[in-house]
Amino acid sequence: MGLYASQIFPRLMEWVMAGEEFHRLRMELLAQVHGEVLELGIGTGLNLPHYPKTVTGIHAVDPANLLPKTVTERSTSQSFPVRIQHVTAESLPYDDRSFDFAVSTWTLCTIPDPIKALREVR
Repeated sequence: MGLYASQIFPRLMEWVMAGEEFHRLRMELLAQVHGEVLELGIGTGLNLPHYPKTVTGIHAVDPANLLPKTVTERSTSQSFPVRIQHVTAESLPYDDRSFDFAVSTWTLCTIPDPIKALREVR
């Protein structure tokens, strides 16, 4: 992985996606989430602080490993466990009906076959 992919892009994405409007949208989207959650594309973990206390666990899939130290810090500061697998959304390693909610924020455009991924989630 080159310097751009491992250092520049993740930091640029973090800066843009941490803006006030994205913060508001995350709070609104995640307010009703509860139980076990599947998150497609955890990225740098910007959603993590916005999950309510009603969440009992997050299972995140993301083929990329963006800013691992940042993701670890955000993951370990939550009141629920965060488990991350570096796999694609088109082939999820979970049993059917394992989750109460599935979350995907600004990630479907990065998945090579988003229709297959959504079928897999379903």
